[in-house]
Amino acid sequence: MVYALVCTSDSGSKHSNLFVATRMGNASSADPSAVVDADKQVGYRILGIQDNCPASHCEFVIYFDFIIAANDIMLTTLDSTFVDIIQAFENKPLNLTIFNSKQKTTRSVTLTPSRSSWTGDGLLGVTIRFDTYANSDENVCRICEIEPDSPADLAGLVAETDYILGSAEKVYPDMDLLFRDLQDNLNKPMELFVWSADTDRVRIVIIMPSLDWG
Repeated sequence: MVYALVCTSDSGSKHSNLFVATRMGNASSADPSAVVDADKQVGYRILGIQDNCPASHCEFVIYFDFIIAANDIMLTTLDSTFVDIIQAFENKPLNLTIFNSKQKTTRSVTLTPSRSSWTGDGLLGVTIRFDTYANSDENVCRICEIEPDSPADLAGLVAETDYILGSAEKVYPDMDLLFRDLQDNLNKPMELFVWSADTDRVRIVIIMPSLDWG
């Protein structure tokens, strides 16, 4: 029985499935001065941004950008701190510190939490997940090969230049976890965050893992 892709890990083990994948190391070197709070490399990973929301003008990079501080308060614990700050700054400019896990850089952005300035839900209009950015450049799989008419091909994945970053729920620190998720979602749509080396952009790809092809 053949799956839809073939993957190799650093250890050389192979899985017959949707593509061939290997680990991706970050090509750019980290600036030591840009690494924030080495003991607690955590923050709120940005997974999505709604159209015309208060955060839509901030040029966030989904999946790579983390909100690590708000109003100069570090967000190192999953608690109500961030929500409380957002609510306190409703209709007032709020400064956020953003760490980009790909470039290893920080920057400041200012936005105004609001319910009245747009028609969506929430004060910011972003989807976030409390997560770590430690070793983030190791939790990536490069797509090396795609079989014609496979689920990966139908999903629009591109060999050599596409990299699987993870899903909305998790990253993939090893190949086995990725393949367990694919197997658990056979014949069901599965959303993956994919970075393209060609465009330097992250997109969401919907793939339908299947054994029934070819």
